[in-house]
Amino acid sequence: EVLWRISNASSKFSELGYTWSQPKVARVRGHSTPVLIFAGGYDLREDEEPPTANTMGRAIYVVDAESGAHVWSVTHGSADACSGDQCTRANMKWGIPSDVSLMDTDRDGYVVRLYVGDTGGNLWRVDFEPSGTAPSDWTVSQLAALGCTSGACTAGTPRKFFYPPEVVPQPEYDAVFIGSGD
Repeated sequence: EVLWRISNASSKFSELGYTWSQPKVARVRGHSTPVLIFAGGYDLREDEEPPTANTMGRAIYVVDAESGAHVWSVTHGSADACSGDQCTRANMKWGIPSDVSLMDTDRDGYVVRLYVGDTGGNLWRVDFEPSGTAPSDWTVSQLAALGCTSGACTAGTPRKFFYPPEVVPQPEYDAVFIGSGD
């Protein structure tokens, strides 16, 4: 029995690509019911050599696990901005096909942040409790640009991340390990 469906025909999910990312069930402060967290997916333009500009999959989504309703997302946009339950990042130009790595640092059952890589060699971090717990408080940052030998890719084939990073929490920082698939 299907309880609900998500379609890229909805404006809130317009970046949804080939979703290889396994949705992760989680609890986050600021939302009363469990959520599903997953990445936007793969763009077939990655199969070209060199890859052309991606037009889908450039997103991270959080949806209500019971209803399928959009809770929060970050997608590619012309500028870095957040408004309510949606954020955009200008450098989120590549599809995100991998699973996300969730962090519950104090083991209280609530995820406080996530990490994920994209097919442009970028590493992203989302904080669910930066200064408050409401989805409008959640933040996203580009942790690293590792796609090309000189940082952010401007030409050629970037290193691609197809698998989630491994994260080892330390008292003062998270140690993040990620391997390129290309």
